[in-house]
Amino acid sequence: MPKQRYQRQEPTHAWEQIRPKLTDSAQMTYEIIRPVILWGETAKERAAEIGMSMRTIYGCVARNKLI
Repeated sequence: MPKQRYQRQEPTHAWEQIRPKLTDSAQMTYEIIRPVILWGETAKERAAEIGMSMRTIYGCVARNKLI
């Protein structure tokens, strides 16, 4: 069996744990808008979770042509 290149971790939805691991702006954008697009969370709820403005989240979604 090949050696793992990284340590496996449990999935999390906690923004405080996800944010430090994001190294690319595309990853950051994806993680910001993912709950809004996939699970129907409102931009207001997501903004409160991650400490961003609601308009920023709407902008990320619109720039990625997902609405």
